[in-house]
Amino acid sequence: MRINILTQPLFCNYGGLLQNYALQEVLRQMGHEPLTVNIPPGKPGKRIWWKDDIKTGINLIRRIHGSFRAPFLSPHKFAVKEHELSFPQREFIEKYIDKVNEPGPFSEKVGEKYPAEGWIVGSDQVWRPWCSPYIENCFFDFVDNSTIKIAYAASFGTDQWEINTEKTEKIKELAKRFKAISVREESGVGLCRDYLGIESEHVLDPTLLLSSEDYLKLIDSEPKREGKYIAVYVLDLDRQKERKIKKIAKDKGFKIVRIGQMHKDRFDSVESWISGIANAECVITDSFHGTVFSLIFNKPVNVLENGLRGNSRIQSLERQLHITKDISGFYLFDNDVKNILTTLRDKSKDFLRNNLR
Repeated sequence: MRINILTQPLFCNYGGLLQNYALQEVLRQMGHEPLTVNIPPGKPGKRIWWKDDIKTGINLIRRIHGSFRAPFLSPHKFAVKEHELSFPQREFIEKYIDKVNEPGPFSEKVGEKYPAEGWIVGSDQVWRPWCSPYIENCFFDFVDNSTIKIAYAASFGTDQWEINTEKTEKIKELAKRFKAISVREESGVGLCRDYLGIESEHVLDPTLLLSSEDYLKLIDSEPKREGKYIAVYVLDLDRQKERKIKKIAKDKGFKIVRIGQMHKDRFDSVESWISGIANAECVITDSFHGTVFSLIFNKPVNVLENGLRGNSRIQSLERQLHITKDISGFYLFDNDVKNILTTLRDKSKDFLRNNLR
């Protein structure tokens, strides 16, 4: 079956690229032909996103105040100067992700241009308005009603409803046209029920559908960093987080290796980012996918709170897998966690199998 995928723009977001890669790989393993219809990053026309989402704008201003650096914004805002950067993620995209580029917002012509038996929206924060300016597209307003539409691990990114009343009414009707809807966070089940009037299923992020062996194949030729180190992947660094990072490193006696950074004008590659976690002694992160890949590679991880991007994603994962912390605040992934992950992985794949036929 030809399956088209709609997700966040493919850009410098390591987790965003890898969840897209993982979903495509799983669909291929099931015998489907996946294609990502990508909205290239850049300014979303004349849309002024914070006028539609005042609460999010206020939170962003609060976050910037006192930070070491501005937060990593939605690709629609950040990527205006994307062409000026050396962008090694491009190499990963071109090598591993089957995609076509179409500027947003999508019209019915896009649905006609790329005929498919099914469309999938997800994962990542595709249903968060400041991440997805064309949010009606993320509910397939441009896709013919005869086509199968499902959401796989779609995320609101938060346990609060951030979509304004006018758009809520529009997407409420669009959501009813889906064959099935699954969400990435437990809180998303309640948001779908309370605001969209639909039932949904709680599933794993696509990256968790693949094993550590699947990802190790991607980094066979990647040079390993020398010595024992703590991998630090922090999206929104502030003074409090920096103090904690240095204290943990001092207490453990490991050097700090910062991954996923831009060095001069060049970001770390996706393979380097994966390798940074896979070969670390432990990880410190405020990122959902930083936490997920620590789990995949069985690395103890200290998760720093990140209210801007939404703590509910990580809290949901903690409850979903029954993850506990040690006395120093590190998540530990014991055999019970691994067994639960195996069960949920099978259940999540069944969601795709059962609804793509």
